[in-house]
Amino acid sequence: MAIPRTEQETVITFDVQEQKWHLYTSYPPHIRKYQELVENVTEHREENNVVAIEGHLLSDVYGTLKKKRTLTEEQKERLAEQLNKTRASNK
Repeated sequence: MAIPRTEQETVITFDVQEQKWHLYTSYPPHIRKYQELVENVTEHREENNVVAIEGHLLSDVYGTLKKKRTLTEEQKERLAEQLNKTRASNK
């Protein structure tokens, strides 16, 4: 049985003592979004379906709750060129 829509929630709290963010969510889009961004994830299941997850956010996750972007040197150069072109066209 799924959690009723009126009871679905996402709660993110910061534990000062552990210096870690804790996430709990029973909202299906957030379960899918954050499942890979949580360490030591605990899945709450009903009838073999995940209805909620909780755990600590990974240390490489920042304010927007996305994994940090890792760029190759080639990607960095290409982005720098694009930025320079944009700046030149705005003069």
